[in-house]
Amino acid sequence: MIKKVLNICAILILALCNEPLTYAQSLKSLVEKVETAESVSEKSKAYINLLNFCIYARNSDTEKYLELLKKEIKSSSSEIMEAVYNMESAYYEREVLGNYEKSFPKLIEASKVFKKYNVVDELAYSYSQIMLMTYWNRIGDTSNFNSSYLFKEYVLPSIDLIEQTKDSNVRITVLLNIGSYYSALANNTDSALLYYHEAEKNIHDSIFSYLKIVVYGSLAIVNSVIGDFDEMLKYVDKSEKVDLFHSDNYGKGNIYRSISKFYLAEGPQRNVDKSLYYAKEAMGCAYATKSNTYISLAYLRLYSTFKQMNIMDSALYYYEKHKKVEDIINREKFRLSLSQNEVIVKDIELKELSIEKLKAENYQNKLIRQTLLLSLIVGFIFTIWYYYNYKLIRNKNKLLEQKNKEIRSAYFDGKQEEQKRLASELHDNLNTKIAAMGWQLEAISKEKLNDRDKVILERVTQISRDLYNDVRLISHNIIPTELSSHGLEVAVQKLVNSLNSQDHLVFHFISNINKEISSNVNNEVYKILLELCNNVIKHSKASDAWISMISNEKQVTITVADNGVGATQDKTGEGIGLKSITSRVESLNGFIRVVPNNNPGYLTEVIMPI
Repeated sequence: MIKKVLNICAILILALCNEPLTYAQSLKSLVEKVETAESVSEKSKAYINLLNFCIYARNSDTEKYLELLKKEIKSSSSEIMEAVYNMESAYYEREVLGNYEKSFPKLIEASKVFKKYNVVDELAYSYSQIMLMTYWNRIGDTSNFNSSYLFKEYVLPSIDLIEQTKDSNVRITVLLNIGSYYSALANNTDSALLYYHEAEKNIHDSIFSYLKIVVYGSLAIVNSVIGDFDEMLKYVDKSEKVDLFHSDNYGKGNIYRSISKFYLAEGPQRNVDKSLYYAKEAMGCAYATKSNTYISLAYLRLYSTFKQMNIMDSALYYYEKHKKVEDIINREKFRLSLSQNEVIVKDIELKELSIEKLKAENYQNKLIRQTLLLSLIVGFIFTIWYYYNYKLIRNKNKLLEQKNKEIRSAYFDGKQEEQKRLASELHDNLNTKIAAMGWQLEAISKEKLNDRDKVILERVTQISRDLYNDVRLISHNIIPTELSSHGLEVAVQKLVNSLNSQDHLVFHFISNINKEISSNVNNEVYKILLELCNNVIKHSKASDAWISMISNEKQVTITVADNGVGATQDKTGEGIGLKSITSRVESLNGFIRVVPNNNPGYLTEVIMPI
């Protein structure tokens, strides 16, 4: 065992010779990474690694690099970079300047920014820094509500972030601090070893030698606590082989205290002189760190060693020094607790406000959901009611339409029968009597009449003939026999032939009837054509007129045009007798359009559903 200790000393001397070049190379590499980083993500991680290295090693250029980071914030206007500055300046104030009170709120605010932007490595590292603060303030003391609260809020979440971190240095730091919690405060050495060994698995990826020293030193300390001295010496040996070991007063001081305790314990390795030697070495490291915590632990180690050696004056001397420093630490803890209280109260108030806001939003959302549900129910009921009424009205309309069709059909049937009766009366009764009257007039002997009476008789006889022809024509036009026997086209063609017997006006007829038309529509179309032709004859003074009849599945279109004098809109509506035509068209749900023209003539178009 003594041989192992001598080997440790030899390694320490070798490390002393090699340290400066290795340290300079490490620092140069970290500075180059800062200078070559392009994105905010790369720069933030590069500055974290550089400043952590400088602060831990107490590099004199630390403030220069902090100022460089501050300039970077101005040029990038990045919240993340500003949060990195707050976190690292808090680390510097705490570790170098000893200002715990100001550093803690900065860490909390930085972690909130990292959480806002979900930058995992930076967030995990900020949690790790908070862990160090709360660890120093005894986070495992369940009587200390503040520390327990902070551990739950900021330390435990860091465990969930371990697997997400891409930076091995961050991962190792988080694992180390979790292990320290279980080792020093939770008295759970099994869990502590689990996290320390996990950190050891990742240590080969780290660019920081001091992290290796911390990992190996932590494993050495825990193994000394559980009494596994072989494992302790193995990790002491590994620690001292790490470059920069002699310059790491934190890690070296922890290991020297453990070795001192190891040589003071009962057993074959007990050697109080060596215990005192390493206790004094630990004291030297503590003075170099300027950390009251490490100085207090070193005094306590010397007190225990001198007490075991029964040198009570020296034991009392170092115990009194330990108590004085402990009082300073307690005052620092009190100030930190006040700072923590302020942060926690604000955090709790914000969370309570957030909870109240969420409750109000939930209540509002509940009202909205209930209103929407009620609206949907009312809308659904209204839709059903509307659909039911729509179907009811539609059915009523269909029934009404059917009734109207029946009434219209009955009307046209009755009208047609009345017209047939009227035509029959005109033809059979009135025309017969007119014919008889004509025969009587023709039977009068002209020989007995003077010239004047002969002229009168001739006129009356001619009037009777004209009257007979007019009545015959009227009875024929009321219900043309061709209309009922041969259809609309034949009846209209015969009408055109009859009209063309006059010398001054020629009618041209074009027809394309593709569907059979009901007798009611036939009769009305024929009468409309008759009236339109009559208007042309009476008013147009035309030489030519054109009649067109075209039908499809849904409607029949009638067009009558001429090359006469034309008509204005007023004359079209009032002076040419279109009122009766319009009435007939509307009775069949049709449409009439009269197109006056600046050129000679006008056109009348009638569209009627079949």
